[in-house]
Amino acid sequence: MPISPVDIHNKEFRRSLRGYKVAEVDEFLDEIVQEMDRLLQENEMFEEELKELNARIEQYRNMEDTLQQTLVVAQETAEEVRSNARKEAQVVVAEAKAESKRIKAQAHKEVEHLREQSEQVRQQMLEYLGRAKANAMTQLDVIQTAQRDLNQPTQNDRQEEAST
Repeated sequence: MPISPVDIHNKEFRRSLRGYKVAEVDEFLDEIVQEMDRLLQENEMFEEELKELNARIEQYRNMEDTLQQTLVVAQETAEEVRSNARKEAQVVVAEAKAESKRIKAQAHKEVEHLREQSEQVRQQMLEYLGRAKANAMTQLDVIQTAQRDLNQPTQNDRQEEAST
């Protein structure tokens, strides 16, 4: 059972003939009471400080746990962002490839269309030149016939020649 300063202060010793001097014993007991009071107060102060330090340690542990959780979340978020960026890049590349194929196909169609138009224009030119040539030949025939007709003496010219 623990002894308190009050127990020491109230302790009474029996007296004997050859015992200790009462004043010295009382004085020593008073010193012990004072020292014990001081030690108990110091102990209470240390216990309070220990409680405070334990509370701080607990607070720091909570902060550490929170920081670790935050770090884990940040790492997961970073990995998710990287993953999303990769996926988005893949989508952009796929879209670019599809757009490239579409543009290439459209360009081929336009080239084919221009070739067809060019061929149509060439055919039309050939037809036009053929008609122009036919017209020119017809005109040449008309000119040659007119020239022959002009070079041949007419009946009147023949009669005049014959009369002379």
